[in-house]
Amino acid sequence: MAERPDGSRAVTVAFPVNQHYGFRYLADGGHWLDEEGADGHDGRNSLLHT
Repeated sequence: MAERPDGSRAVTVAFPVNQHYGFRYLADGGHWLDEEGADGHDGRNSLLHT
């Protein structure tokens, strides 16, 4: 992960097109976070449609 000027970190990931992916973010302390701007949510994960 690359550090940004504000101290946060970022990564870029390339995915094949026409696929569906579920994901979540793991924060400090073992807390899982959803992406509010995701393409959808399935009750457990944020969803990405490529």
